[in-house]
Amino acid sequence: MSAGDIKETVCFILHTRSYDERSLLVQALSYDLGRISFVANRVKGVKNKNKGFIQLFTPLRVSLRRVNSSLKSMYSVEQISKPFNLEVPKLYLGMYINELLVHLYNVQDESAELFDLYVETLEQLSNTQNDEYVLRLFELKLLDFLGLGIGLNQESPFRFKNDKYYFFKENEGLVESDLVLVENVAYKNYFSGADLNRFIEDQNITPKVLKTVKNLCRTLLEPLLQNKTIQSREIYKSFIDNKIRM
Repeated sequence: MSAGDIKETVCFILHTRSYDERSLLVQALSYDLGRISFVANRVKGVKNKNKGFIQLFTPLRVSLRRVNSSLKSMYSVEQISKPFNLEVPKLYLGMYINELLVHLYNVQDESAELFDLYVETLEQLSNTQNDEYVLRLFELKLLDFLGLGIGLNQESPFRFKNDKYYFFKENEGLVESDLVLVENVAYKNYFSGADLNRFIEDQNITPKVLKTVKNLCRTLLEPLLQNKTIQSREIYKSFIDNKIRM
């Protein structure tokens, strides 16, 4: 085997499933190859030295060998730093981010920028209690990366009218509505300009502001997901429901 047959990259595991009795099919986000898919051979074996490396939220350096035009296999793997420590319920939030990337980020769309965003989001989830704010930032930046964003970030000079509602219109973005703004009242599929501005400016971010941005992200993401079930969302909801009942 020549050196040209092997490609090395840094990556994070997004998802795994059984490939055969002893191997896994792995989906991963890489620094320089985009989202990649490869077979990790014989990692189900109890004595396999690589078994412990195939874990979520762990930075890895992998060498991949091309099997055919559409399939690669893992030639070697090493852990390059400590895993991000996401305990329940943060674990489910990290899994949610992974699912979005698996469903929405095309294979071989190379982007170090998206890789950096992923690492930054894991760091924030590990070190903050404001989990929902971190998730909304990730969703909005992912939408920007996919070319479907609405400029809802601090870098944009645009601001919404505080006394207006907005609704999303395909090919036009957020459009001003004739609805009259009523304090502390939310309308489905209509978004308060004041709430959007507070989020952009990172000032006075109340639960209502977060709910507005969450509903906006859901409105933008659902058509892209095409009715795919987000399993981590269901797991997280079940966890919260059980916690409330306790």
